Amino acid sequence: MALTTPIIFDIGAFDANDDYTMSFYVTGGDQVTKNEIQITNNTTSAIVFTNTVFSYTYTHVIPKGKLSNGVTYAIKVRTYNSKNEVSAWSNPVVFTCYTKPTIKLNITDGQQVNSSSVYVSMEYNQAQGELFNYGVITLYDEYKNNRSSSRPYMG
Repeated sequence: MALTTPIIFDIGAFDANDDYTMSFYVTGGDQVTKNEIQITNNTTSAIVFTNTVFSYTYTHVIPKGKLSNGVTYAIKVRTYNSKNEVSAWSNPVVFTCYTKPTIKLNITDGQQVNSSSVYVSMEYNQAQGELFNYGVITLYDEYKNNRSSSRPYMG
């Protein structure tokens, strides 16, 4: 047998100040004993992070602080078997790191709503200017049962 080319699952935006676990999969081929990732700056093509881990799982942790928020990257992965033979690199997957947004509401957790309707306002801020995409506000009773949800807001 031989190693097959791994495929990376889609990577959504994440905060570079937190660890992030990326996932990939392989179909068929030898047992994977380690994997290697390579991350490049998508604008400059400079390699900014590489790492190899010994693992039978199809995951790899990108440690906090290795990337920067507001930057777009491309990541690729390759796998190794017990004989240290290596697969081809996966196709690169592009992703962007963003600082976690702050969201302020005019209602608070645990606040009681004693009428059949409530006006809710929200303030959204994100350091790199990432726009608000989608949101739903849900009200729960004291037993954590969903009592009401707003229509989806798509920014």
